[in-house]
Amino acid sequence: MTFVVLCIIIIRFVFLNLERKPYEESLYKEKIEGEIVKVEERNRGGYIYYYNDSFFWASDFMENRKQILRVGDSVFKEPKSLELKVYRKSLNGRYLYYKTFIGKI
Repeated sequence: MTFVVLCIIIIRFVFLNLERKPYEESLYKEKIEGEIVKVEERNRGGYIYYYNDSFFWASDFMENRKQILRVGDSVFKEPKSLELKVYRKSLNGRYLYYKTFIGKI
């Protein structure tokens, strides 16, 4: 019985790591440029930020589990970089630099 449980745990761990690798590679290679259109809280307090027709996990750039970005924030990341720049709209409607996050994958 313990052997079966151990095998299930190992298979699940391997599957999750294999599933994440293509996402991490594309996150590094792809450009992020757009406005946050949706913020979704997922299991264990994780957040997904949606922009244009894509998304990224908050945990890829932010260490804590708080929702830092909000709908309307503008995000930008160069290809082959893990530096995410965030701009926030001011009261007069102009985007101002808010913060830079350094990703970890």
